[in-house]
Amino acid sequence: MSPELILLLLCLVAFVAGFTDAVVGGGGLIQMPAMFIAFNSWLPVNVIATNRFSSACGTLMAAIQYVRKVEINRKVVLVTSIAAMPAALVGAQVMKHTSPETFKPIVLFVLIAVAIYTYSRKNFGLITKPTIIKTAIYIPVLIGLIIGFYNGFIGPGTGSFLVFVLIGLMQYDFLKASASAKLINFATDFSTLIFFAFSGAINYKIAVPMAVFNIAGGYVGAHLAMLRGSTFVRIFFIVIVCVVILRFAYDIFK
Repeated sequence: MSPELILLLLCLVAFVAGFTDAVVGGGGLIQMPAMFIAFNSWLPVNVIATNRFSSACGTLMAAIQYVRKVEINRKVVLVTSIAAMPAALVGAQVMKHTSPETFKPIVLFVLIAVAIYTYSRKNFGLITKPTIIKTAIYIPVLIGLIIGFYNGFIGPGTGSFLVFVLIGLMQYDFLKASASAKLINFATDFSTLIFFAFSGAINYKIAVPMAVFNIAGGYVGAHLAMLRGSTFVRIFFIVIVCVVILRFAYDIFK
């Protein structure tokens, strides 16, 4: 397969990943494996860095679209992001000494519980309760610590987990949770992106074209989510969580 065709296919994957990530998270489950397959001779850090550049661009586009149309509690987003960034670094350090494979069965069990809970509670995430949103600051700090650590330690499905936690603890609806998750995700990705850029790990010849398609996917996904509302995002969320479950099950039982 020619390099041009590989790049074209990766750009199409980037569009789908950007769309998925904009709606409810989980785009990394689509784009990252495709890049590892396409560039199996690269060092993992180059694959991760190149992927992070393109996906972060799409996340930023989706976040901008959401901020324009969806009411977001900026204080919650800021506090959660600040808590998540050092937690992600801690998670990455722990990963060096403990294999994430050890905890994947636990994550699989939690994901199955999330899917069952979301499916069985028909009104879950369909309305926002403003009185609960104004609760103590420790809740977004707790969310940031949990999600940040998970992102640094394991990674896949972080966006979807964040949406679920924002709904469960902050009582957001799916649309508001997804919008907030985009901002938090970009904040946590940005610090690592700077490191990758200065270390020369990003292959811009691949990253830039993929970023363009990821941005397009993020734009379309965010607009469709806002147009269709929380009911659509809820269905999409359940589908993505099921995909993540299959991914983890494959990793565990292969």
